[in-house]
Amino acid sequence: MDRTNSSLSSPAAAPLRRFLFLFLLLCLAGFGLLQWPAVDRVVTQFSALLVTVSAALIRLFGGRVVNEQTILRSVANGFSVRMMNGCNGIHVTVLWAASVLAFPAPWRRKAAGLAAGMVVIHSLNLVRFLVLFYVGQAQSAWFDFLHVYAAESLMMFVTLALFWFWAQTVLRSASGLDAG
Repeated sequence: MDRTNSSLSSPAAAPLRRFLFLFLLLCLAGFGLLQWPAVDRVVTQFSALLVTVSAALIRLFGGRVVNEQTILRSVANGFSVRMMNGCNGIHVTVLWAASVLAFPAPWRRKAAGLAAGMVVIHSLNLVRFLVLFYVGQAQSAWFDFLHVYAAESLMMFVTLALFWFWAQTVLRSASGLDAG
């Protein structure tokens, strides 16, 4: 068996090398951008917006909460959570954007993929924040485990699965398999 054809140094692997290089470059750029104070202020405002939306949804269904910037607090028992950077879906959004932008696809497909993926990621993250808020009140012993391990893993898995699905859709359309 000739293993040289399957290595990353073979000419057939050039698109994969290009993808990996661009993905890493875009991740470094995206995460580097998040370190700038001006960008951090925008991200903090985005986090505050997510907390405001969460509070509005809870109130819509009869809950009693107070939101102050990035903090959501239950009026009933005083339990509160703070939406921190990393909990606001921005990190997985950087991974999503880097993977979609690095993938060899037409710009129209990339734009549609970016938009649809961000809607899915941030909708799921909003649900994640609300679930953690209620779990923290009902089962505080489970909060840290769910927050640090389960919910983070879920967000990463969904982002990876979303990319796989999007990339497969792009590849099928490029080969004409879904034209029927």
